[in-house]
Amino acid sequence: MRKAFVLAISEILGANEKALLLIGDIGAYLLRDVTAKHPSRVINMGIAEAGMMSAAVGLALEGWVPFVYTITPFVTARAYDQIRAGVGYHEANVKIVGVGSGLSYGALGGTHHSIEDIAMMRSIPGMTVISPSDGPETIQATKATANHFGPVYLRLMLNVEPLVTDTKRQKFKIGQAEKLSDGKDLTIIATGELVREAVETKAMLQRDGIYASVINMSTIKPIDKKIIESEMGKTSIIFTIEEHNVIGGLGSAISEVISESKHKIKPRLVRLGIQDKFTNKYGHKHELYEYLHLDSHSLYKKIKKEIKNG
Repeated sequence: MRKAFVLAISEILGANEKALLLIGDIGAYLLRDVTAKHPSRVINMGIAEAGMMSAAVGLALEGWVPFVYTITPFVTARAYDQIRAGVGYHEANVKIVGVGSGLSYGALGGTHHSIEDIAMMRSIPGMTVISPSDGPETIQATKATANHFGPVYLRLMLNVEPLVTDTKRQKFKIGQAEKLSDGKDLTIIATGELVREAVETKAMLQRDGIYASVINMSTIKPIDKKIIESEMGKTSIIFTIEEHNVIGGLGSAISEVISESKHKIKPRLVRLGIQDKFTNKYGHKHELYEYLHLDSHSLYKKIKKEIKNG
């Protein structure tokens, strides 16, 4: 996703002379060509995330379109006061880009994991929250972010291969989910890189004669209520899958829609994600997936068990 973002931001800087990229002393090599093309509009602010966010607010209020780019826990948690009182309160046209979200920096431990950022960011009034599933969607989402006026949080992983699906991918649109498969037995709603695990889980279930709808919820705020309501009318159980704490993230957002729905018969909701604990293990993120039971095989077993238990 990093490379996809770089491709997109290069186009944005080329097309919009008011666009800026503020970076927190990361990605110098990856951004070398972009910096060479736009030396006055790629600004390394150093490891000073709070100051970088405050500068972005001032620039936005003067008509610039600043993208603030650094590692997710630092651009969200460390700069949260400036995001809340600066970006949010002033409804500033700032684009916050967190790279290496979730467990991407698995080998660096809990300080570099971001398992609460969605909860933090979606609670900011007026903040749009986007979580693409792969590189191609990241390019589209970054461009959509640039064209959207108002605060946006773009949640990116690191190196994610293009998602392979049975159907043609739809064009990304803020606030619109993407249905990747249609099934009669249950619904899986996932976001970010775990959309891939959801697709693989669906294939495993299908071999057992269980047919699942899979939805890529790439915008978490504003959430696509229409597609959730549609699934509520056809399935008795919905699973959410996220690389985030189950409290405050995708599952919570969907539970809010279900609880406020006027449907008389509501589906059971099972939230699969990080179960309200810090991850004290180190290793590749896919090793952590297995440890946290978020890999496709673990998800398959969990879903089968939940179906059996009713």
